[in-house]
Amino acid sequence: MAELNTDISFLINDPIQTAIHATGGNKVDDLFNAAAEANPTSLYSREMDRRLPFQPRVPERSEVVDNEFLEAVARSENEPLYEQWLEDQEAEVKPFAATGDAKGRSEIGFGYTFKTGTPSGIKTTGDAFENLRGRYNKLINKIAGKSTRFSNIKELPAKYQRVLLSIADNVGITGLDDFKKLQEAMKQHDVEEIHNQMVTKAKLGGDKKYTSLLSRRDNIFYGSGF
Repeated sequence: MAELNTDISFLINDPIQTAIHATGGNKVDDLFNAAAEANPTSLYSREMDRRLPFQPRVPERSEVVDNEFLEAVARSENEPLYEQWLEDQEAEVKPFAATGDAKGRSEIGFGYTFKTGTPSGIKTTGDAFENLRGRYNKLINKIAGKSTRFSNIKELPAKYQRVLLSIADNVGITGLDDFKKLQEAMKQHDVEEIHNQMVTKAKLGGDKKYTSLLSRRDNIFYGSGF
């Protein structure tokens, strides 16, 4: 039997290597199994992570951003492209000149704008739809982390979260924070007033002035979301 090393000075830095060193490399698996029973989150889990091949992190998907919601957004963003997506998700998409607040930039797919070049990941209508999904999944976390008014977005009912996503995607998080009356309507669960703030006020220039196109978008979305 190998002589045990009583020097544990490097235990803090790497307990796994310490264990291997102390046992002379014998019966290491037994040691890990015993450690798993005592504390599954320490030695054993760390070693298993080392032995398993690297697995890339899969982006978190929110259940709020489901296909029904995304289809409503896609239809309101670019109805001809949405109809094409329904027919053929391998159809090629090309950039075009953006309008409205994004004037001077290029746009591709469902509302994705950029300054120069062409995004390499958006080549088909299917790519465009998945790009929309990815943007909205990330946007939930951005609102939660940066909004001064709606940082509790993940605690709200799904349909309220979708309202906030729809607004923030167009006016940004700073613009979203202008919607004080919308926040109050959500606190009271006043669906009629939520619609009023989201759509009617948008057209008339309420908390944040919308274009008529965005008002149309929100009417389409509201019809699918409530």
